[in-house]
Amino acid sequence: MKKISRFSVFLLFITFLAINGCATNRGVVNLKIPESVNTAEPNDKTIYIESVFDKRIFQNNPKTQDIPSLGFGGSEVATSDIKKRAIARKRNGFGKAMGDILLQKGQTVETVIENSLKQAFIETGYEVLNNKEKISRNTLIKGVEIDQPFLNKISRLPP
Repeated sequence: MKKISRFSVFLLFITFLAINGCATNRGVVNLKIPESVNTAEPNDKTIYIESVFDKRIFQNNPKTQDIPSLGFGGSEVATSDIKKRAIARKRNGFGKAMGDILLQKGQTVETVIENSLKQAFIETGYEVLNNKEKISRNTLIKGVEIDQPFLNKISRLPP
């Protein structure tokens, strides 16, 4: 009887771990952009980030691992909300996709990139403008396109 009881506790524990720590589950991460304590001397330059646009394309069941994918082998449809929050993919030892890692609700890849860029410009001495009416002739106007996971392309857009 004692063996059965220990085995039941062990089985319950393993089941708990499998449900909560399984690689096939969708993981959620909260990214916080810390405010910098080391800012450069102001360089009298201003910048306006006009837009941040996520152009990443996901496939349901890609043939190779380097192609971004979401869901579980096409069995689950990735909504636009999920695509905007997707940042990584869990894989097993053979490279097979197992689960997704998303930003928490309320965060998107676009907002995280925009906040990170603003912080980086502030740290290098730029004044980041949030109001379009404050743009002057000397203001840099930047648009950001996210075209691949973890690879950001910044391009100049016309004012």
